[in-house]
Amino acid sequence: MLDISDIELRRLDLTLLLILDGALRHRKLSTVARQLGLTQPAISHALARLRDLLGDPLFVRRANGVEPTPRALALAEPVAQAIALLRDALRQGRHFDPATASREFRVAALDFAISLLTPDFLATFSAEAPGCRVVFRSLGREAGHAALKSGQLDLVIGLRDPNCPFLQRVTMMEDFVVVARPGNPKLRRGFDLARYLDCDHVLVSAAGDARGTVDEALRAIGKTRRIAAVVPQFLIGFAAVAGSDMISTAPRRVARRHAAAFGLRLHPVPFDLPGFEITILRHQSTTADPGLTWFEELVARHLLKAR
Repeated sequence: MLDISDIELRRLDLTLLLILDGALRHRKLSTVARQLGLTQPAISHALARLRDLLGDPLFVRRANGVEPTPRALALAEPVAQAIALLRDALRQGRHFDPATASREFRVAALDFAISLLTPDFLATFSAEAPGCRVVFRSLGREAGHAALKSGQLDLVIGLRDPNCPFLQRVTMMEDFVVVARPGNPKLRRGFDLARYLDCDHVLVSAAGDARGTVDEALRAIGKTRRIAAVVPQFLIGFAAVAGSDMISTAPRRVARRHAAAFGLRLHPVPFDLPGFEITILRHQSTTADPGLTWFEELVARHLLKAR
């Protein structure tokens, strides 16, 4: 005798799961219909079948789309993982040809990493894979990990984390410099720790945290700084420093590449501040994906040669 779960599984098909996954990710049924090449009535009919099968409304209509119910949210990760596993199984042994492929690669990274990948990486990517597209998103660590786990992202470029549950590939070491405008009155007589602490600071944090690596290093020597502003991107931070007497502590490569465009001067950090490792994170379930392996190699190669 068949178990009830087997009977329910017979009523499912892959299209229903793709529609559920798409609705959870985009929250707009018109976007799901366009992405899957289906009509709006077909999407509505599929969701009705899912509601009947699962005994839950799944989505509530709102003015700007749909809002998932708690039951739908609970299904988001396992459904995304099931689809990813099926894709990987079907890709086994399949060769990836970037010259003829049509695919979207989704990456979360701070603008620090994105700025190092442009324009050289994008030029190479568009030349080698003219039918593909890369989408960059700026997310904090927790949000990036959650999106990678649910299959909404292909890669995350971030700081090395010994407790990270994903595959990590270290690509480069980086350290810090301080950026300030040449006319900053507090730095006319030179730059040292006392003058560093006397300035107001711009902190860059994608997640909006008001403390960072710098503050931990200062705490170790019994010092604190005043953070006047927290911004989500380094280029915004450079613009803020260029138009004020604030300063910012930034990764050396991004500062060296962009500070001149903002008329900023680079100073050495006047205390012991450890550097950090940049890694590429990838979910274990994607190891059999030749397309993602090609894309990861391309990203790693350009990060390694970034100066």
